[in-house]
Amino acid sequence: MSPLSATGVYYSTDILPGWMQLLSRMSPATYVLDAVRRALIDGASVDQLLPDLWPLVAMAFVFIPLGCGASAGPSAMPSEPES
Repeated sequence: MSPLSATGVYYSTDILPGWMQLLSRMSPATYVLDAVRRALIDGASVDQLLPDLWPLVAMAFVFIPLGCGASAGPSAMPSEPES
């Protein structure tokens, strides 16, 4: 099974086993794909989609301060050549 199948790329995550549904809810892609699907199929407006996207906002408050594993500090900056 593809890792993408846990995010709902190919089909709704509702048909996944319970433990895999839990994993899919940890993936930001799941929420984006659900919103895109609702907008395209159901014609949902942005106002209707915003309440369902709150987990993305919550994840952003957790992962952005942690840096998602990428360093944005001085060590990530290229050093100037010494003259």
